[in-house]
Amino acid sequence: MQQCLIGIGWGWTAPTLKKLQKAESNTILKMTTEQASWMASINEMGRMSGPVIAPLIVDKIGRRSTIVVAALSLLILWPSLIFLRDANLIIVERLIFGITNGMFLIVSSIYTAENCSPGLRAAMGGVLTVVYSGGYFVELVLATYLSYKTTAIVNTII
Repeated sequence: MQQCLIGIGWGWTAPTLKKLQKAESNTILKMTTEQASWMASINEMGRMSGPVIAPLIVDKIGRRSTIVVAALSLLILWPSLIFLRDANLIIVERLIFGITNGMFLIVSSIYTAENCSPGLRAAMGGVLTVVYSGGYFVELVLATYLSYKTTAIVNTII
């Protein structure tokens, strides 16, 4: 499920940026070109720092608990988008999303390697990729045709 949420998070950016830059009547705020650039790229900065943070957390609370913490952060991020009215706060939210994504990439690989038999590891990796791609695709469609707020509400429910 978490891999689907990460796919949704990545699929959300492109259609939403277009809406926020045009400031359509159903959009909550308008982003400048500079803010949009930060929003699009800061995910990657966060994703690079996630693998640095993950081992520290894994050593303290364990693999399963780290996965749960990452999942909870994703569950908090979507509802926050419903209420955020400041472009800079959305950028911070996207940074946190990137950190969570980076953490999950490391911890899920460790967890899968430790808990799956060698014959199932490749299949699990394939399933995670398909689930991620499915979430990405669904979000591209949803975010393209729904308003900013409606998309955030639907993503919160998912």
